[in-house]
Amino acid sequence: MRTLFTFILIISSFFAATAQTVLTQWNFNTAPASTPSTGTGTITGIGGITTSTASGSSSSDPTQPGLGFQTTNFPAATAANKTAGVEVAVNTTGFGGISLRFDIRLSNTAANTYTIQYSTDGTTFVDFATLVPPINGGTIVFNNNNTYDLSGITALDNNPNVKFRVVSTFSGAGSTYVGNNGTYATNGTVRFDMLTVLRLAVNPITFKSFTGIKNNNGVQLKWTTSQESNMKNYTLEKSTNGVNYLPIAVINANNTAENSYQFVDVNVGVGASLYRIKITGNEGKISYSAIVRISGEANDAKLTIYPTVSNAKITADFYAQKSTTASIVIIDAIGKIINQQTVLVNSGRNNLPIAINNIANGVYRLRIIGDNINYVASFIKN
Repeated sequence: MRTLFTFILIISSFFAATAQTVLTQWNFNTAPASTPSTGTGTITGIGGITTSTASGSSSSDPTQPGLGFQTTNFPAATAANKTAGVEVAVNTTGFGGISLRFDIRLSNTAANTYTIQYSTDGTTFVDFATLVPPINGGTIVFNNNNTYDLSGITALDNNPNVKFRVVSTFSGAGSTYVGNNGTYATNGTVRFDMLTVLRLAVNPITFKSFTGIKNNNGVQLKWTTSQESNMKNYTLEKSTNGVNYLPIAVINANNTAENSYQFVDVNVGVGASLYRIKITGNEGKISYSAIVRISGEANDAKLTIYPTVSNAKITADFYAQKSTTASIVIIDAIGKIINQQTVLVNSGRNNLPIAINNIANGVYRLRIIGDNINYVASFIKN
């Protein structure tokens, strides 16, 4: 049986988490209000609401009065439960231990109940918590620093497709919205300020290399580090689609100046496999390495796309018999060509990054056509 190998060498900084810090934050004081004041991300109104800016007086923003993000035009009293509110999207790649924090101000006629939801794929949302802000004696002020620790949702870690929603919700077990301090009305206002996605702060260690070699015994994974301190262990994680990762091994950290680790994955399928390393500090905080991709058979006549669901970029992995040019074509669900470009491909295995941030959400086919090349595979833009 012939030996096949594919390896990727990564030299980078690797991190062990110690405390929380801001990943993305909106203070809404600078136009456009949708632009984060720290980090990158997007915030939008959903469910037909309208948005604007209004005074941030009494919020936790150090700049007072500042501005807040106001929403109104909510559904009728018995309609569209958990559909209207705000949605934020962030990229947590390289980070873990995610939390959400925000200030909220309700008018008297706004709904009194809200649900905090999260999504790990940008499409499907899961209820996480319910918020019923206090009435504060009828005085309309911000209720500050509402914080939700989602660090136990590990699928939110190291994920480019994370989204959160805060949506108006029927009161209690009923089927109607109830006003905050009066009769509910669709023109009631909900105002947000200091909307913040938190991650675990990090202390760098030097992650010198991460390699993978496929041979007759399986996939041999090796990594080297230096200047380890207060680390607990490394968890090797594996994926076949670039989205869902499962642990395959846990190796204790040495916590010495120079370190070398290895593991052999004997459960190797015919398709491609992707590997990453989760590092855990002694305080239980986590962060991630870059990804090593191991191809299947070297002459496998197959196009693999990873991740299969993305909002910004996909990578096309395919084999070419020789160096040549090829057409990269993106086709929508009704067969219309959305984008087409000509690229140079190398003899052997190719890993081609393709930007998809400028196309609409939906299901697409990617076709690669060239000399002895004719591949097609599907992906989802969200």
